[in-house]
Amino acid sequence: MVEMVSPPGLMLFRQPGKFEIMRYAAWERQQEALQVCSGMQMRTKHCIVASHYTAAALLGVPVPKRKPGRSFLVVRHKKDRIRLKNVSCRYWKNLDIPGALVDMGDFQCVSPEALFVQMSMELSLEQLIIFGDSLICRDRRLRLTTIRNIRHFIMLCDRCRGIRKCIKALFRMCEGTDSPQETKLRLDLIRYGLPNPCVNHLLNNNYIDLSYPESKIGIEYDGLHHLGQISKDHERANGIQAEGWHILTVDKYITRNWASFIKFIINLYDLLRMRNTSKISLLRIPLSVPQICDRRRRL
Repeated sequence: MVEMVSPPGLMLFRQPGKFEIMRYAAWERQQEALQVCSGMQMRTKHCIVASHYTAAALLGVPVPKRKPGRSFLVVRHKKDRIRLKNVSCRYWKNLDIPGALVDMGDFQCVSPEALFVQMSMELSLEQLIIFGDSLICRDRRLRLTTIRNIRHFIMLCDRCRGIRKCIKALFRMCEGTDSPQETKLRLDLIRYGLPNPCVNHLLNNNYIDLSYPESKIGIEYDGLHHLGQISKDHERANGIQAEGWHILTVDKYITRNWASFIKFIINLYDLLRMRNTSKISLLRIPLSVPQICDRRRRL
C-alpha cells in the first residue's frame, strides 16, 4: 500500500509571515508561477500542464539551477505540442501514469513524483538529491511526497532518460530535512569518508540538524535568520550541549571556503575519533557524488 500525501494541487499556500523564511519563499515562488501559468493559459485554447522548472515553482520547491525567462509545459504526444513564445513544450510518454498530474484549478501541473523524474534530465546527480530532499522535507506544509511514493511512480514509468539517475539519487535522499544547504553538507561529509549523519535527531523537543547520536556530536547549519530566530537557535544549542553533546556550527562562508571547510572536516573527524571506538578513515581526496551513490562501493 502506497502512503499518500495530501494532493499539493488542491492546496495552494496561504501567505505566511516573512519570518517563516522557507514557507514565505515557497509562497512567493508559487504566486509568481501562478501568474505565469494563468498568462500561458489565456494564450491557448488547450489546457496546459506545467512541467519542469515551472512546475517546481508552482509547487513552491527550490531548484538548484533555474532557467530564467522561459516557461515549461508538457504534453503526451509530440503532435500535441503547444507553441507559445518563450515557452518550451516537451512531450513525455509517462504523462498517462496514474498520479502523474495534479489539478491547479484552471490548469494542471505534473505531480511531485513525476516532477522528480523530469528534473533528473535537467540536474546533476547532486542537484537531484538536493531537489528530492526538498520534496520530502520535514515541514508538513512544504512536504509534497515520500521516498516510497517516488519509488512507486518510478516503477510505473516506461524506460526514459534519467531513470537510472533517479534510482541513484534515492539511495542518498533522506526524509525530514530542513534545507538544501543541510543536504549539501550531509553529502560532503560522506564524500570525505565520514559516517552518514542522522537528520534532525530529536533530543528533548530540540531537533539537531545533523548528528551522530551514539557519539553525542551535533552539527548545526547557521542560515540567514532574523534576530528572534537566532536567539531561539542559541537557546536550543545551549540546551543540547547541557545534555553532554558537542555542537559544531557551520555556515555558508565555511562551506564555500575550501580551507575553512577542511578545518571543519578535520575538527569533526577528531571529535568522532575521540568519542567513537569504530574506525573512521578520513579521505584526503573526496569521493564524487556518483561514487557515494554507488551501492556496490563499500564506504
